[in-house]
Order: sequence, then structure tokens, then C-alpha cells
Amino acid sequence: NDIMVDGFTLDGQGTASTAVNGVTVTGTDIRNNIVQGVAIGVDLDAVTGFTVQDNHILASNVGITLALDSFGAVNTNLIAATGTGILVSTYAGAGTLTLDGNMISSDGIGLRITGVNGAGTYTVSNTMITGNPGSTGIQIDSSTASVGFSTLAIDVVDTGILFDTNTGTYTFQNGLTVSAVNGAGLMGTDGGTVVVLDSGATTTTVSAIGGAALSFVGGSVDMTFDSLSSTNSATHGVFLQGVTGTGGTGGLQVNGTTMVSGAASDGIHLEGNNGAFTFGDTTVTNPVGTGIFALGNSGSIAFGKTVVDKSATGGRGVDLQTNAATVTFSDLAVTTMDGAGVFANNNSGLVTVQNATGMSTIDATGGAALEIVDTLVRSGAVSMSTSQAGRSPSTCRA
Repeated sequence: NDIMVDGFTLDGQGTASTAVNGVTVTGTDIRNNIVQGVAIGVDLDAVTGFTVQDNHILASNVGITLALDSFGAVNTNLIAATGTGILVSTYAGAGTLTLDGNMISSDGIGLRITGVNGAGTYTVSNTMITGNPGSTGIQIDSSTASVGFSTLAIDVVDTGILFDTNTGTYTFQNGLTVSAVNGAGLMGTDGGTVVVLDSGATTTTVSAIGGAALSFVGGSVDMTFDSLSSTNSATHGVFLQGVTGTGGTGGLQVNGTTMVSGAASDGIHLEGNNGAFTFGDTTVTNPVGTGIFALGNSGSIAFGKTVVDKSATGGRGVDLQTNAATVTFSDLAVTTMDGAGVFANNNSGLVTVQNATGMSTIDATGGAALEIVDTLVRSGAVSMSTSQAGRSPSTCRA
């Protein structure tokens, strides 16, 4: 249904309507329609100055498609789609695209931004995205343009937000709540620069069941969270590899708690990163791999009160290797089975256990409580015990 309209209001008054496809004019206002039973609810290519507002769209594929520099506003729509809720693709020019107050339910991707380049201004605000099994909340890929997000809530059965092969900056402020099941909360592969701001008056939380709270390979981050949580991840609880810290935090700042339970690999895995990564009070419970693993990082890594419990799974509690970064724990309580409590090897950065509240203990069964090789460690009084026959609680080698 190709419709040529110039400056009119398409007002369905709540009655059934077919899709509005192929609109190629300016000044288009699409409001108060019910669009259902079609593959694409609203399809705008190379349109400027439009408003799509207060529509109820039920699409068997894509709810709203915006392409080829279609600059305008998409506000307060209710969208249910078996595919992508809102698709923004193939932008190269300058203009303003605003998505505000939309509620999206999708079996595919709630909001996808792909191939968006140029000098445009893109904002997404006051948006709620929910999804069924296999769904992704927001996906940004193959893009160089920057996008601003404000006040988002995402609750999906897969990945919360995915950043893939971008060079833009993606800024989240005024509240970000992500809940993911069977996928990562936030995930990026060379995904550009991800900025999460926490003013203190709003909430920034990521919770994942069956996936990592954060999983980033490459890219840059400046992220502040109130809390991170991962339960029974099929991979790690938190995974950062080759990430560069930037901005106000210099990387990652968790003001509240980081909690990881039952990860199939390492609880927290930090490898080859450069920046400041601060996790707040941290609890890691029975990952299959190492509780906290840090390899080849630069800058600084810090934890608040930290509890690592591997009493039901073998292996090391904390494993620090070849880090130039300083590694600091305000307190550290480790329990392991068949592995060293803390293993530190060939680190040029200082490792510090402050024992700020006097709760620091290392209890290792079947391994040394503390094993140090070519690493400078500074610590308050830490209680150490091992039940391995013939072995002292600590081993130090230069």
C-alpha cells in the first residue's frame, strides 16, 4: 500500500488500518492508527519531518522501519512484532531522529540500529523493551554515528544490549535497567565507546540469568553501575578482554555490589584491559573456573569487600598473572577446594589486601592458601589455613 501524502494527518481514530508503506514525502503525520496483520507496520524511506505517534502496531515482521536518512519523530507507540520492533538502518546524512516513550515487545530485536553513519543526531528516551525467548533488547551494529539513550528498561529472554563492530559513542543516562535471561546483560565486540552515567538519582543495574552481566571484547567503556548480577551463566559472570577504559571512570565503576553465582567458567575474567576497573563489594560463589581471574591488565583493578567461595568446585579462588595493573581488595575472604586460595604470578603491579574490616581469611583445602611468584604483595593481617598434607599455608618464590 504505497501512499503519497504531503502535509496531511493520517488519523485512524482507533479503527483498523493497513500498513503505511513507501511514504516518500515530507510533513507526514501518522497518528492514532491500529496497524495489524501486516509484515511491516510503518515503512519510511528517505522521509523527513515526519511524526509517527500514538499508534498500536501489531506486525508479523517489523513494527516500524526507518531508512535512508528518514529524520523525524517516533513517539509513544505500542509495538508488538515477531521480528524487529523498530529498525533504523542505512543513514549517512545530517538531521534529527527522536524515539521517545515507545513500548516495544519483540520476538527478535526490540530496537536495531544498523549502518547508521554521518552527522545525524539520534536520541532514544523513556523506552521499555520486553522480549520472548531468543530476543535481544537493543542491537547496534556496523555504525559510526553516536546515539544518546535516556531512561531505558529492558527485560528480555536473551541479550539485553548488543554492540557489534561500531566506532560511535553510545551514552546511557537518567536510568538504565537491564534484565536478561539466557544471555548477557550488556555485550560488545569491538562495539565502539559505551558510556553509562549514574547521577545517583536514578538506577543503573544489570541482572543476567544464564549469561554474563557484562561481556566485552575490545572497544572502550566509561560505565557506572549501582549493581551487577549474574546467576548460572553458561560462560563467565563478568568478562572483559582487550577493553580500554575512558572518560570519568576511566573504565568501570560499580558503586554497589557485584554478585556472581554458578558461572560455567570464571566468575570474573579480566584479560588484556587498560584502564580503571572497580567492582565494589563483590561476591563470587562456586564458578566452575577461577573465582576472579586477571591476566595481563594495565591500570588499576579494585574490589571492595570480596568473598570468593569455591567450596563446591575445584580450582583457584583468585588468580593474578602478569598484570602491570595494581590489584586492590579492601577485604578478601576466600574458600577453595583442591586449589590455591590466592595465586599471584609475575605481576609488576602491586597486589594489596587492605583488610579494612578485619574479615580477610584464606581457607584452602587441597592447595596452598597463598602462592606468590615474582609479585609484590602488601597485606594487613590475613588469617590463612590449608588442609593439604605437608604444605605450608603460603608459598613465596622469587
